[in-house]
Amino acid sequence: MALAACDATLPTKNQTLSDSPEQNQQRSIAPPLPRNIVASNKAASDLWQRIRDGYQLPVNTIPSKGQKRIEAILSRYAHRPDSILRQTNRASLYLYYIVNELEKHNMPAELALLPFVESGYDPFAYSSGRASGLWQFIPSTGKRFKLTENWWMDERRDVIASTQAAIQYFTYLHQHFKGDWLLAIAAYNAGEGTVGRAIRKNRKEGKPIDYWSLTLPKETQFYVPKLLAWSTLIKHPQKYQVNLTPINNSPQFTVANIGSQIDLATFSELTTIDINTVYALNPAFNHWSTDPAKPHTLIIPADKDKLVAKVLKQYPIGQRIQWQRYTIRPGDSLGYIANKFDVHIATLKSANKLKGSIIRAGKTLMIPKASKPAEFYNSSVGQRLEKRQNSHTAKRDRERIVHKVQQGETLWSISRVYHVPPQKIAYWNNMSTKDILRNKQRLIIWSTKSAKQEISGIIRKIHYSVKSGESLSTIANKFNVSVNNILAWNNIHQKQYIQPGQNLKLFVSTSDQANRF
Repeated sequence: MALAACDATLPTKNQTLSDSPEQNQQRSIAPPLPRNIVASNKAASDLWQRIRDGYQLPVNTIPSKGQKRIEAILSRYAHRPDSILRQTNRASLYLYYIVNELEKHNMPAELALLPFVESGYDPFAYSSGRASGLWQFIPSTGKRFKLTENWWMDERRDVIASTQAAIQYFTYLHQHFKGDWLLAIAAYNAGEGTVGRAIRKNRKEGKPIDYWSLTLPKETQFYVPKLLAWSTLIKHPQKYQVNLTPINNSPQFTVANIGSQIDLATFSELTTIDINTVYALNPAFNHWSTDPAKPHTLIIPADKDKLVAKVLKQYPIGQRIQWQRYTIRPGDSLGYIANKFDVHIATLKSANKLKGSIIRAGKTLMIPKASKPAEFYNSSVGQRLEKRQNSHTAKRDRERIVHKVQQGETLWSISRVYHVPPQKIAYWNNMSTKDILRNKQRLIIWSTKSAKQEISGIIRKIHYSVKSGESLSTIANKFNVSVNNILAWNNIHQKQYIQPGQNLKLFVSTSDQANRF
């Protein structure tokens, strides 16, 4: 996962990019290193050719083990031509912008292919490690690069903002590793601290310190080969029987200043830009509207700039968002109202000019609302999650279960009950395996019918009071469960001692239960 192990302090825009954080604080940022190859062909009619002309990564010194890895990956890619075609077609909307920005910073054109490795060029991609967007930034790294993440939007998915952040990070990594692009790319995946430690280890042992000679995490060992496999595939598509749809070497989108917040459905209808295109160009927006905060911009197709400017000029700002009145009832809170109408508390405060969170029954709140049914906003967070949760309805051997989280439960303990991996539960619920579950949180789980029958018909949850002299092992044997299960079900650690009278939650077989007490 990219940027997941970013374990060195990143410089600010006014710091240089050196080996030492102390030195970074004393000097200003150096300009990008000069390009040492022939400039790419900006006049090429096909963007794929422009990318090929901009290749810079060293491929003549790859050792045999590296070649084998690349060839194995290429073999797998060659057997998936439909997947390659889908990904390259999806990339066609974003590639021109990314290639253009990389060239401005004298960077290898191969980096434009890195989102294939990271996200399959899907701006909505979200990993179990909480990485998001084309470049797969995790939240902490997104914050380092000032990528906004709030209820309304997540700039880790914004094509322009995330690409600029990736370029900034690569600029740092390239200089940090003395101009070695392969080490910089490896560090984008594993973190510069991980790569730096591998370099120091090899140097201490008198070994080479190039990427191919380092002992790195397995994922990172295949990360650079995956990128080189993609660059080979793009360079020789016919050799690998891959059809690349030509991409015009011209801008695919532009940025429009819209002047205010606007409902995305309203924008779509006014401009005749399909709502799917609106979301594809603006994947950062979480819900049915743009962010109410400035700057008020939208990415639009390059040929729609004049139309958008004209129709928005004629359409009153006051009509761009619809509102509804709500009379506060006794017992209501801002949090309850926000959940009820699927808006953020800060939005309610801003729209109603509230300084605090105290509200009074009988008073009226103005609440923004979508102009269309939820299904219309088919790429919003809610609709994407619903599609993901319903993606298994066609499988005859699985049934949908709504699990209400109990105090102390973890994804791992829940996964053991339903016989599904925790990663799948996280995927179905658009979360990370590292997320802490909330009491009474509802999770969608697709379990096999046999497992569901076992849970509801044979397996029962009981509360067992620990008796004097008992250990986790003796309790596990008594109820025919594993110690690891008991640990997970009760959120306790292996080294913790259980005490007489302590209450343990167990999932046990009813067929044996009568003889267990």
